Order: sequence, then C-alpha cells, then structure tokens
Amino acid sequence: MLCRSGYVRKGSMIIIPAKDRSEIETCADIWLQASLAAHDFVAPDFWREHYDAMKEQYLPGSDVYLAKEDGTVLGFAAVSQEALAALFVLPACWGKGVGSGLLRHVRGMHEELTLAVYSKNSRAVSFYLHHGFTVSKEQTCPHTGEPELLMLWKKAGSL
Repeated sequence: MLCRSGYVRKGSMIIIPAKDRSEIETCADIWLQASLAAHDFVAPDFWREHYDAMKEQYLPGSDVYLAKEDGTVLGFAAVSQEALAALFVLPACWGKGVGSGLLRHVRGMHEELTLAVYSKNSRAVSFYLHHGFTVSKEQTCPHTGEPELLMLWKKAGSL
C-alpha cells in the first residue's frame, strides 16, 4: 500500500471520476474500512449491514471521484447535488493529504457544499472546520441515534 511509507508523493496523486463497477466496489471497501476505524462508537455490524446498500445504491447514485496514486485508489469523494455525501480515505493514508486533495477537487466544482458528520468523530470534524466548513445545525442521525453536525461550506464571495 502506497501510504504505509508515511506520505503521498505530491504531484503523483490524481483525482478522476469513477468509471466502472470495480471502482465503485473499491470505494465501498474503503468506506467499510474507514467507517470501522473512525466510528468505534457505532456497532461494527451496522457498517457491515449497510455495505451492499453503499455499493449498490448510494455510490452509484452519486458523482464519485477517486484519489489514485500509481493506479491504486487511496480514497474517494461522493457528491449528490450540493451535498458531500461521502469522503473516505484508506486508514493507512489518513493525514497524508488525500482527503484534502479530494475536498479541494469537489469544492472547485461547487459554490457551496453541505455534509453531515458524527459529532464524536473529532478527527473529521476538525478536518472540515480546517477546510472552511461551519456548523449550521446539530441533530441526531436517524440511522444510528448518534449526534451529528450538519456543516456548510460556501465559496468565498458567494452569497
């Protein structure tokens, strides 16, 4: 795995649209690995039970962008309308710039984006705050019962 060396080489990572079913399946695998690693406050079976829906419904219903290095998918972002529906990176690549690159890419295509993130996922909350998102609302996730934050990002100069 490329990120085990401790970095993603700047300039070698590319971001491209997902184009086939195998790439969507790879994204679903990354989603499961990252969800299990980042959300220890949610029962692991919850993520496993929703894997097929992620692979068959949610990802195919979104615009999915892959972060690749040397042909290997390191992470992905999924956008549905003006919502960042998912941004997940292989846990071995956390903190290496993959998520930031994906976020810059999708922000470049939108005037604003919304997202929901679990309040207890402090790493993700800090990441989004660092990248200019603000908390617009607190609510309870209807699927897990966990508190979550709705966050908003607006391009500078947009109303």
